[in-house]
Amino acid sequence: MAGANKPDGKSNTQRVSFTRRDADRIGRAVRTVESGDKKGNALTFGNRQQPSGAAGATIRVATFTGDWNYNTSKVVSFYGQTSTPNTATVDNIMFAKVPGQGTVTITCVVAKYGTSWQLVNAAHNIIGLMLQDFNLSTSELRITRSSVNFVGGTADAQVISVANCSTQVASSTSQSLFFG
Repeated sequence: MAGANKPDGKSNTQRVSFTRRDADRIGRAVRTVESGDKKGNALTFGNRQQPSGAAGATIRVATFTGDWNYNTSKVVSFYGQTSTPNTATVDNIMFAKVPGQGTVTITCVVAKYGTSWQLVNAAHNIIGLMLQDFNLSTSELRITRSSVNFVGGTADAQVISVANCSTQVASSTSQSLFFG
């Protein structure tokens, strides 16, 4: 093996040596391959081929402002790219609504498949409250809420006043706040 070239094209002048165990292992591997089915494709070490239909798939980080409703398009700007083209028209077929925050820039991930750009995800920087626990005593109805991050929708606080929980009858309006 003396004089073989390294991957960078430079000559390698160091000798390669194998132990007896290495030589036996390599010999077994060669015999197994040589005695196998010759109809298969040869090994290749070039560029890996993409799955059928995925040729040209591209994923990019981008930004946008304003609301982005389901099944609508929006022009996004590619993150950190100033040379043109630095924008793309992207379709939202993932989220019911990505609420904008006025003129605040929202970061998103978009993917191009063929000639169409699609929204993949948007920054989860909108905090809402999720009802977590209910506790009813003779003096109060206590509702515990937790903060959650989400994309789309609204999280409005619901206030239920209770004069005296031991005698107050829940109205259908109050019940619908819990059960939709």
